[in-house]
Amino acid sequence: MSSFEQRKKHIISSLEAPVYSDRSPKGSVDTPIIPLLNLVNSHPDYVSTSSCSGRISVFHQCNTDVKEEKNVYENEVAPKERWILVSHDPISNVKETSVNLFEKLQQMNFNSSFGSKQVVAFRFEPFLLHVECRNVETAQALSAVAWQTGLRLTGISPGKHHTIVSIRSTMIMEAPVWMDGKTLISCEYLENLLNIANEKFATNTIHMSKFYKAVENMFATPSFNKKTTGPREKRPFEGVVPVKEKIAVETGLDIDVFETDMFSTPSDTINENS
Repeated sequence: MSSFEQRKKHIISSLEAPVYSDRSPKGSVDTPIIPLLNLVNSHPDYVSTSSCSGRISVFHQCNTDVKEEKNVYENEVAPKERWILVSHDPISNVKETSVNLFEKLQQMNFNSSFGSKQVVAFRFEPFLLHVECRNVETAQALSAVAWQTGLRLTGISPGKHHTIVSIRSTMIMEAPVWMDGKTLISCEYLENLLNIANEKFATNTIHMSKFYKAVENMFATPSFNKKTTGPREKRPFEGVVPVKEKIAVETGLDIDVFETDMFSTPSDTINENS
């Protein structure tokens, strides 16, 4: 069994455990992305390493080295980044949520123990999927599918022992709403941010569905499944990137999706410790 297969076996066992928890704020896998994880993990050349189905969040970012401090707006121990709101689904009651959030912002006070610079940010993040691939060639194929479906923040991070594809769209939205003790926005503006985030969630669902279908089609392509699924060859990254025509034939994708930047891997993006 190769090292990739050993890691995949460990990850799948963890996901299938009766009690599963991870290091995310939620502590578990998001339900909307489970079908996509199951599809990716069904192929012997891929395994998911982390994921998020998309989220709306409001968080207090503190510039401090202190790991734990008393929270000034809630009587509890607070980490460096305090989550005020986290939702992996669209907000159902925008009006009520915006009023409650605005009241919390108004009640917050500056606490110097959290650092000299403190910001509360409203953020929308589209779905994110990290996939470890058996080798660079299979990583290129998966990345090509993501680009074909419009997920333009997708990239490959090859290392000594892992080749990871990070899959994401460009729909990230972030806006500061509180800074150093002062609320920067109105309740109406906060309501508008929530409405925009809900619209992005709808588009995010479409992107995830399109990517699912594209991956499913790639896995069903006979020429793709004829590729070797044995242990990864011990060879350097340079010189092993297949030409775009070859991957286009193997994945069945439009050759126009293969842009030069997509296949370039600057040395500063390679994680030698991975």
